Amino acid sequence: MSELIVVAIDPATGSREALRWAAAEARLRKARVHAVMAWRPARPPAAPGARPPLAPSLSPADPQADADARLARMVDDALGAGNDATRAAVHGSTLQVVLAAVEHADLLVLDPPRPSDLSRAKASLLAPQLVFRVPCPVVVIPPKAA
Repeated sequence: MSELIVVAIDPATGSREALRWAAAEARLRKARVHAVMAWRPARPPAAPGARPPLAPSLSPADPQADADARLARMVDDALGAGNDATRAAVHGSTLQVVLAAVEHADLLVLDPPRPSDLSRAKASLLAPQLVFRVPCPVVVIPPKAA
């Protein structure tokens, strides 16, 4: 059985460099690439006075199908159409989705933290939480590469 490299996809960036790095590493290792993206349904806009919003919902009719399509687009944009990466858009928190995806992985690849994440000094930065909890090595793409 071949090795498994999991790439955590950031919906904001598409994780293009992380996917490309993982694909190159997979060729060297004769491994499989699996792209995983966590998603949550869009929140309805807040309405003053607890009245329903005036604008109709912009949420897709099938949020799972929309997340699947967005993930497929991001992977194809980074690796080209016809690539052999597997994909999973999973409803839930990013931390829990990635932890479940790497249960049997040999390597996890992450995007670099965005400068806005660091400047806010968020206690919930994903990379530090994952590094100590995943059962496999973690590669974080450096900011210059992204």
